[in-house]
Formats: sequence, C-alpha cells, structure tokens
Amino acid sequence: MNTILSFFASIVALFSGLLGNTPIVSNTPPAPTSTAIVATTTGQNTEVTNTAGQFTAEDKARGWYYGDKDQKKQGTPVGWVLKDAGTKSARWVATVMPDQNTGSNTAMNQFTAEDQAKGWYYGDKDQKKQGTPANWILKDAGTRSARWVSTK
Repeated sequence: MNTILSFFASIVALFSGLLGNTPIVSNTPPAPTSTAIVATTTGQNTEVTNTAGQFTAEDKARGWYYGDKDQKKQGTPVGWVLKDAGTKSARWVATVMPDQNTGSNTAMNQFTAEDQAKGWYYGDKDQKKQGTPANWILKDAGTRSARWVSTK
C-alpha cells in the first residue's frame, strides 16, 4: 500500500512542477530538421523562433514541403511559393521542377508526354497545366490529393 501511495505522490509532485508558476523552457533547440516552433521566455519577453530546419535535397526532388508562412525553411529557393496558407495543407511549392532524367528545369505548368502516359498529375484548380486536354477533370479539389485525370 505504501508503494502505491509513494507512486501517486511522485506523480502529483511531477505534475505540480509542470503546472506551477515557473514556465518550462528548454535551453536545447530541436534538431535542425525539426519543424517545431520554439518559444523562449526571458523575463517579460517571449521570442518565437522558427526551427523548421534547412531546405533539403528531398524537398527539392519532391518539389514541395509542408509548412505555413512562418515555417519557410532556410535555403528555400527563390520562386517557391506558399499554397493554402493558414490551412492544414499549407505547403511551399516549386514553380519550376528539375527534370528527373536530365536535371534541367521544366516549367511545372506545362502538360507533358509523361502526364499523358500516366493519365493524371497532381494539382488543384489553380494548378491546371497549360496544354491539359479538355477531357481531363479535377478530382479531390482542395485536398492534398487533388489531381487532374483523364476521363478516357
């Protein structure tokens, strides 16, 4: 019985410290690849720091990464734009993508032979590529899965 009481007393003491008047602020910043927002309190001042991390090769290859206006990664190339700001789907998107085979840049808004062969491509209502056939329709508009698909 004493063991159970000691256990509960430890839990109460732990939560008392967590819920007390002293703010708990870590002096250790998150790892550089974290997408956390850290608030550091010094006296009466609170500084909010974006620790979204560095722009990565994976971000570049994918052509986008999740994050809102306050979560733009350091090193994000000029020309990347914020889509769906203020929503759970907020993301930074490349306006020009490197071609996977040649490494050269291809405008993302051009319909390609690869799109035709695949029969679909990701994009929302404001991302329809120039040259998309008239019989292609938008599916799942306004979601992360929004895509233009062939009706044939």
